[in-house]
Amino acid sequence: HQELQQQQQQQLYAEHLNRVVQAIPGLIQEQLTAVQVQQYRSQPPPALVQPMQFIINNHTEAHTSQKTINSSSSAPQQPPREKESPSAMASWMSSPTNRLCLYSAIGLSLYILQGHLQTKWRGAELRRRLDANPMARLAQILNAAPR
Repeated sequence: HQELQQQQQQQLYAEHLNRVVQAIPGLIQEQLTAVQVQQYRSQPPPALVQPMQFIINNHTEAHTSQKTINSSSSAPQQPPREKESPSAMASWMSSPTNRLCLYSAIGLSLYILQGHLQTKWRGAELRRRLDANPMARLAQILNAAPR
């Protein structure tokens, strides 16, 4: 009989615990809402910010003065020189594409010239070494002799 009573108490306790667990999210939500309302009421309303006013004072002035002096000098006035037109080379060089092509052609030419001079120098150096070596000189003489 006591065991039956204990089981009933445990069931009651479990049911009560389930009701409490189910009620917790609602209580938490109520508390959060109450805190938010309280904070909203305690905050002062935001102050209205007046727009900044700019005063622009645009003021323009223009002064001109012109003096004409008529002189009766005997020196004849020379006609004003016409602006010299740039030479054909100067006008051609004013284009960045033309300058790039010209400088590239000059660079390529110098590269080819350097390779040619280096090859000539290597050939001359080889010839000098062969001429300085008596054994190589003898082999060259023997190979060149008619048979």
